[in-house]
Amino acid sequence: MENCQVSDSHGKLSGIRLTWKIVRSQKIFLQVALLSCPIQIDFQIRHQRVTVGERKVIDLSGVLPRSRLLTTQDFSAMSSDDDERNTMIITLFNKGLKQKEISCVLNSYGHKISERHLRRVLKLLGLKRRCPQRPFTEIHKAVESEMKQWSPEQGIRAMVKRVRDVRGVRPCYRDDVANIMRDMDASGLQRRSPGKKKIPRRNYISRGPNDTWHIDGNDKLKFFGMWIHLGIDGFSRKVLWLKVGTSNRKQNFVARYFFEAVQEQGGCPQMIRGDRGKENLVVGQMQMAFHMRDLGNQAWRCFRMGTSVHNQRAECFNSILKRTWIKKWLTTFEAMMESGSLNWTSCAHVVNILD
Repeated sequence: MENCQVSDSHGKLSGIRLTWKIVRSQKIFLQVALLSCPIQIDFQIRHQRVTVGERKVIDLSGVLPRSRLLTTQDFSAMSSDDDERNTMIITLFNKGLKQKEISCVLNSYGHKISERHLRRVLKLLGLKRRCPQRPFTEIHKAVESEMKQWSPEQGIRAMVKRVRDVRGVRPCYRDDVANIMRDMDASGLQRRSPGKKKIPRRNYISRGPNDTWHIDGNDKLKFFGMWIHLGIDGFSRKVLWLKVGTSNRKQNFVARYFFEAVQEQGGCPQMIRGDRGKENLVVGQMQMAFHMRDLGNQAWRCFRMGTSVHNQRAECFNSILKRTWIKKWLTTFEAMMESGSLNWTSCAHVVNILD
């Protein structure tokens, strides 16, 4: 883009700065730099040769008919239509709205404008967010006043919104508030830092063998038609069952695994920890039936459901199983499929592998 001066024989457009750019052979676009918004004018150059990057004075009187020449009155009329839009932009900008939010508000009021065009208008209006001159004394007093009734869990972003939006201290930037809070609340910033906010690891406590059984399913081999289900003792980490079947979502499958483990161990646990899923409903009913005589109406406490991340023993064993045996079988099955010795569309292949 280059700058040039435009004039005509009547002097109507003399002194107006235009921005021009060669688009294709003998056709250019002019962009008028007004305070309101850029106006694009396209015209065909006749009897002139303009090269890319050339600076020259273009005489519009020999390019356009006189009826199509734009006068300064035309430009003032165009700019007056945008006064309302510019007033809204200034108001919304001073309220702290972002460019995307300003564009949405303007579009809702019928002033269609893109974010790119909005950035150009903001530049022409001289509106900038970053200002070198800031009221540091007022910012410091506002932060000091807010710290007297400040929650220890709120950080710098909440303080910036409080000082800038509620108290009306502008301009106020995050760096200014952060430097003040480092001096006034250094321990609080260190406590709220990302590395300090992670959930602390807690010790797993179990009262003894058969106190808690953890049950969970593993779907890593479901693409090959194998669904894994396991049960593990929370105290000794003994694997009570590790079964592979055609499904681990069916209630009767999981109930049969549990009943066989109860028969093998000679009793049921004090508590069972499982995920929230309908496949564990029958297991929960069996567990409550086993403890109904001793606990009565409180038998529901012997079966606990929750998220998978809190099912510690089962998830830990699943991670070990994935890194060892499951990874080995995945590699084996993928190699067999690439060599053509395994076809999952064939029932005979699937039955032989499951057997």
